[in-house]
Amino acid sequence: MLLSVANAGLLVYSLAWGVFAVLEFYMLWKEKQKIKSKLERGKMNKEDYLDQIKKVKTSLGINISYIVILLFQLGYVIINWDEVDI
Repeated sequence: MLLSVANAGLLVYSLAWGVFAVLEFYMLWKEKQKIKSKLERGKMNKEDYLDQIKKVKTSLGINISYIVILLFQLGYVIINWDEVDI
């Protein structure tokens, strides 16, 4: 019973982090669009643009990899639902 409660808690914890990951992805995507529009309007020079866009792309890559890992975890739980005793 204790393991079932621990499994349920970890599932809820992972799903909550998944929601935060999706929200962070949305915010990073909007930040990327803002930086791009600043460059197009001439409010930012090319060097600053390249520095900032590199940071945002790195964060997006990490965020996307986390979301993929989370989807694999969720898929594993769905496939093995009979073994998870909640």
